[in-house]
Amino acid sequence: MSDYRLTAITEFLKTLLGDPRCINIADNVVHCDKLFMVNGIMKWLYNKLSSEEIDIDSMREYLLLINEYLDDNVELSWEHGELSYTKKETY
Repeated sequence: MSDYRLTAITEFLKTLLGDPRCINIADNVVHCDKLFMVNGIMKWLYNKLSSEEIDIDSMREYLLLINEYLDDNVELSWEHGELSYTKKETY
């Protein structure tokens, strides 16, 4: 895997750690409800990039999908080892 892909993942993760959609603290309790799923996606994405099964454009799409998940616009799930999503209804 080229360094720019790993750098992109690293920068994205650093940004997530400061993002209130991922981590918030209330009454000395750290809440990170969606971070478990995001961590799984990032590990999966790293492995796919390492084996060159996906390209940089696909990586961007997954990162955008994570943002949609954090904004509560989509539901994410794993189906047969692949990431699946469903858009939430908006009223």
